[in-house]
Amino acid sequence: MTGLFVIGHDCAHQSFSHSRILNEIVGTICMSPLVFPYKGWEATHNNHHENANNLDKDFLWRPLTKEDVSKVGKFRKAIMYYAYGPLFFQSSILHHAIHFGLPITARNTSTKIGSLRSIIICIITGYYTYKYISSLGNFWILYVVPFLVFQFWLSTFTYFHHRHKDAAGWKRTNDWDKVFGGLFATIHVDFPAWIEYLTLDINWHLPHHASALIPWYNLRPATYRLLRSYGSLLQTEVFSWKLWVETTTQCHLYSEAGGYSPWH
Repeated sequence: MTGLFVIGHDCAHQSFSHSRILNEIVGTICMSPLVFPYKGWEATHNNHHENANNLDKDFLWRPLTKEDVSKVGKFRKAIMYYAYGPLFFQSSILHHAIHFGLPITARNTSTKIGSLRSIIICIITGYYTYKYISSLGNFWILYVVPFLVFQFWLSTFTYFHHRHKDAAGWKRTNDWDKVFGGLFATIHVDFPAWIEYLTLDINWHLPHHASALIPWYNLRPATYRLLRSYGSLLQTEVFSWKLWVETTTQCHLYSEAGGYSPWH
């Protein structure tokens, strides 16, 4: 599943082939069995790259603002706390539902048409994927459990790249630029070697924001080069239980002074 996603991800960034048509064909083939409508996902993911860590425009792991929480009741505030923190994995899965609404909500006509095409293919492919895997055995064991594991690590990588109580910063549009958002506000996190091996180094994230045209198999050497040249300016971290607790409990609320405010 991770292999299919990584290839589809490169297709969405045009780093798989020089042909946009071939990238869409291969990307759709790879993403559809994972229930990812390729064109819709391409649009939202590229928006993230264009606006990484821009509080006004980037909605991938965007922290809440005081305005967000001041207008809601205690029950909804509690849901927001867990969805943006301890239960980030589950909220990430629910977040993918927005891609199925893009034919209606997208502003760009080509995005509407492309998303609708991808959704139709995704539904058809999903049906035949279900039929085939069910013929091999228990669908929940052979597909749903691996899918949740795949989604967990995908969510974990992206969450910790863009949230950190001391490093991952967010800025308003008037104080933001792409170099800040893509490099200086994004964290490189070292995960256990066996996880990086099984997930094809997709967690090596800094060069991916420096240039999305870098394919997955060059992310690790590209990271080393970036660290050699700009190491004192870049943010790195080692994955740990302490990091997990700090990030999921302390990085909810954006502070206008920089960093995060305590959650009350």
